[in-house]
Amino acid sequence: MLWVLADTETTGLDTDPTARMCEVAYMIVDDDLNVVRSGGGVINPGCRIPPATSAVHGLTDRDVADAPSADEYFWSEFGN
Repeated sequence: MLWVLADTETTGLDTDPTARMCEVAYMIVDDDLNVVRSGGGVINPGCRIPPATSAVHGLTDRDVADAPSADEYFWSEFGN
């Protein structure tokens, strides 16, 4: 069996229903915890990243301006 471990950065807190992903990192591991695949990158959330949130994770609107949307990113990574 394979397992996916993921970490994300978002535009807001987990209590904010409008928060969107702006960075993702992942590892796919097998049952023995051997890394089968890993990756990650920035994602354009389609909205502004508030300054208070940028202060936490360091990502700014400029950092994600040319990045793919979440749909584009995940299709390019896992679409086939």
